[in-house]
Amino acid sequence: MAKNTQRFSIVDEKISNLQFVYLIIMLVLTTADVFPPSIIAALSGKDAWVAVILSTVTASLIMSLYITLGTMHQDKTIMEYSTYLLGRVLGKMIGLIYIGYFIYIGAIVLRELGEILRSAFLPTTPITAVLIIATALLCYGVYCGFEVITRVNEWLFFLGIGLLQIVIILAVPMADFSEYLPVFENGIMPSIKGAIVLLSYFGESVITLMIYPSIRDKSRTMQAGIFSIFCLGVVLEMGTIAIAVFGVIGTSRMLYPALELVRMINYANFLQRLDATILAIWTAGIVLKLLLIMNTANTGVCQLVGLKDPKPTIIPIGLLILTLSELFFDNVTDVYYYLMNHFTYTLSVTIGIPVLLFIVSLIKRQMTRV
Repeated sequence: MAKNTQRFSIVDEKISNLQFVYLIIMLVLTTADVFPPSIIAALSGKDAWVAVILSTVTASLIMSLYITLGTMHQDKTIMEYSTYLLGRVLGKMIGLIYIGYFIYIGAIVLRELGEILRSAFLPTTPITAVLIIATALLCYGVYCGFEVITRVNEWLFFLGIGLLQIVIILAVPMADFSEYLPVFENGIMPSIKGAIVLLSYFGESVITLMIYPSIRDKSRTMQAGIFSIFCLGVVLEMGTIAIAVFGVIGTSRMLYPALELVRMINYANFLQRLDATILAIWTAGIVLKLLLIMNTANTGVCQLVGLKDPKPTIIPIGLLILTLSELFFDNVTDVYYYLMNHFTYTLSVTIGIPVLLFIVSLIKRQMTRV
């Protein structure tokens, strides 16, 4: 008699390919607009726009890899098929690595959220208090479930993208696009360095390996995934307008170039002081990203240890993320330099392991045919 097992999934209800696109774009973009414009300006200089193109093309290939892996293992998450491919011990180790990755990214993003909230809205409040309040709200949000996150993300997506387009359009008259020239003044390496850092952000789309089984019509998921990366590339490319407005040196010295750009917007003395509105949407987007990351980490833990009820592990994961966000950084400058240099670890998880699993999948498939 077959044993009846229940597989815990990140969602109980299916999501559409369009919802998948929204999730990937918001997941990456909400923090890719915080520090990266300054970091890429410092690393790539005038060739920041080239770095965006290089990273977008590479990220498209990586997304194709994720979806191909998902197609090979249809109704399983990476937590499940890594055990099938590599055996129980190695598979569980891979699972732990990904849980650690999601918690690690969650700690960084939580600290970013705390620094933004403190600098913009709560300048006299201790960062620890801000992080504790944020963590409590996040735990409640994860408790509400993935469906709530998905629905809120849909309307926030259009609001955020719409306002971003307005800001870019109004910034064009202030831009001096000669700041982009000459191209490759210092060779190709500055562009490659910037692209590598951007890839660590694109790599967050590795969450696809967890939510793929929940996508309803998988026949179009490849197109949806690549389209989401293309859209991200377009938006990030538009973000390099900060260099055209402030110059390379000016942009590289700012912590939040996007926010400084918004503060300069003044259309006919009517449309101005948009920074409060942008900050509110920015904050909401980062909260949604954290909810998705925490939910994914929680799902990973449940699948790793075989729990059917995800609720008991929500608070421990939230507390772990909170603790790490305090231990990793002393101030906002630490966050900045950490993000500039943590790509070695993130790329090994978001590219190295999926490539390994893909190769093993091909070998297993070939052996099965023989």
